[in-house]
Formats: sequence, structure tokens, C-alpha cells
Amino acid sequence: FRFRSQSFQLVNAWWLAEAALLAYAEKEFVIPQYTKAGLTVEGNQPFSIGGSTQCYVAHNQDVVIVAFRGTQVLKPVAGKFPGEIWRQVVKDLCADGKFRLIVSGQGGSVHEGFKMALDEVWEPLKSYLDGLKEENPTRTFWFTGHSLGAALATLAADRYGDVQGLYTFGSPLVGDESFARDFYVSGYRFVNNNDVVARIPLWGPNALNLMKWGRYEHVGLLKYIDETGKLFDNPSMLERVEHGVGGQVQLLRE
Repeated sequence: FRFRSQSFQLVNAWWLAEAALLAYAEKEFVIPQYTKAGLTVEGNQPFSIGGSTQCYVAHNQDVVIVAFRGTQVLKPVAGKFPGEIWRQVVKDLCADGKFRLIVSGQGGSVHEGFKMALDEVWEPLKSYLDGLKEENPTRTFWFTGHSLGAALATLAADRYGDVQGLYTFGSPLVGDESFARDFYVSGYRFVNNNDVVARIPLWGPNALNLMKWGRYEHVGLLKYIDETGKLFDNPSMLERVEHGVGGQVQLLRE
């Protein structure tokens, strides 16, 4: 992992994609995986207080990786009752659905549901990150997540500020044009061909004036994966449409 890099690194994307995937798992599985990779997950993790937002922080002397889980899926989980899993799924869907634009506090306006989900864990998470920074000021901080987790990682990176890099996977839109203009974190946003999640929401009502609607805008450099698995840097809309059609044709053939 190239922890001091200030430009895109495919090896970092691989590490952070793995971290984003691990964010869906229970800590009994997660901790040994990070340990094998030379990273420590300590304390009462994952960060998940009063709701379904889930976040792991893994670190060593060089790097801190903050990985947020995406929308919960219905699957059997050891130690959890079906009702508890259903509550997490519903809570995640509610967070996804609250797409009003509210003031972010860092510049511009952001998705209400995503902000509320991050607020659930922010204070203990920030305190923990500050402790890691105080313990070793030379550590670099990297944020990641998939789907809903990508949106939370984007907001968290913007809020924390001292972030070396943000790599997201299948992220929905998070904030308005003002938020995008004020977003200074070095970020890379992976989109897989026709992934619809990366296209929503396009517009949202303003929380202070529901008659006024704002336009959502993505942040970070687009890293687009076409129907053959090839990676493109920030392709034009026409190129994306062409690849999207190719992806649909490929699905029909299958």
C-alpha cells in the first residue's frame, strides 16, 4: 500500500476495495483478515451506535484505513436475530431515501439521510481517529466504502479534513454543486458500467424551502469500468452511453 501517494494508485484501489468489502462482515471474520495484512483493528469495533451505520478502522504505524459498510442485505448472521437484521435493512433504506438537501456544515448542502447516518457514529469515530493521529502524526488517513458506505466515506473524509485519499466504489451522489466546489480531498470514484446507484439522486428538495430544488453533483475523479472490465479515466458522457449500451447487449447475450 503506497500510503504517502498523492496520485491514483491501482494497488491502493485494490487494498481499499478489499476494505470496503470487509466492512460488510462481522468482526470475528474482519479482525483476522486485517491482522494477516499487517493491520490492527482494536477497541469496540465496528463503530455502530444506535443504528445500522457500520465502520471499521484498521491501522499500523504508517496508515489508517476507515471503511464504511454499504446498505445491509438480508442474510443470516451468527448471533443476530432476523428481526435485528430487518431493522438494519429498513434503517439503511430510510437513510437512502431521505434525499433532501441540508446544510453540510463544511460547505454546500448534502443528502439528509447520509448525513444523519454519519452523525450516528461521528463523535466516537472522530475521537478515535484523533487519538491515532496524536499517537503518530506521520500516519496517513484513507477513507473508503461501497454504495451507501461510499457516500458515508465521502462525507466523513470531507468532515475530517486531514485525509490523504478517498477511494469509493458504486457511490450515489452525495451533495450539491456547492458541496462539490468546496470538496478538497483527493478522491477517486469507481463506477461499474451501468450501475444505477451511481446515477441517483439527481435532484433533491432544499430542506429550508421545499419549493426549491438543488442539483446533485459527484466529487472525485471518475474511474469507469466498461462492459469488458477495462478501466477508463473520466470518460465523456457519449463514451459512457456507448459502453452502457454494450453492457446491455452483453447481458442479453448471456
